[in-house]
Amino acid sequence: GTKNQILLYTGALVLLSLLPLYLGDFGWIYGSIALGLGLVFIGGALKVKLSSGPKDSLRLFFYSIIYLFLLFTAMLMDRVIS
Repeated sequence: GTKNQILLYTGALVLLSLLPLYLGDFGWIYGSIALGLGLVFIGGALKVKLSSGPKDSLRLFFYSIIYLFLLFTAMLMDRVIS
């Protein structure tokens, strides 16, 4: 159902967010931040899958907005510092 799709697409998103590291577009700063943010995202998706109320789903939705901002910030940090 929907909860399985959330988990599946979150996993795909995290893998795709690591692609710029693999391709050499960004370095270890971006990669480590992206991996950490992604693991938190997957943890939140797992929590949604196992929960029965809307609280965890809403929390994951808000994290997804913050995740995107922090991922772009990591890209900027990687460029400025490296």
